[in-house]
Amino acid sequence: MNFQIRRATTDDAPRVGLLTRAAYAKWVPVIWREPLPMKVDYAAAVREHWVDLLHVDGVLAGLIEMVPEPQWLLIENPVH
Repeated sequence: MNFQIRRATTDDAPRVGLLTRAAYAKWVPVIWREPLPMKVDYAAAVREHWVDLLHVDGVLAGLIEMVPEPQWLLIENPVH
């Protein structure tokens, strides 16, 4: 397997949104609504935060969204 990790660009925002929606979709029948991460503006998230993408054999397989703070790096999982 070939792994690649790279920072997302604004061109990646639609794929970030699709992967996030796919990851949270299993919760819709459990909580009877879309979880908040499915409703995020990922174009803004990619512009304003650090989003790193994991590609496996050229296919987007995972991501992490982070917010840099002066003394730490916050892993973002939208709950508002």
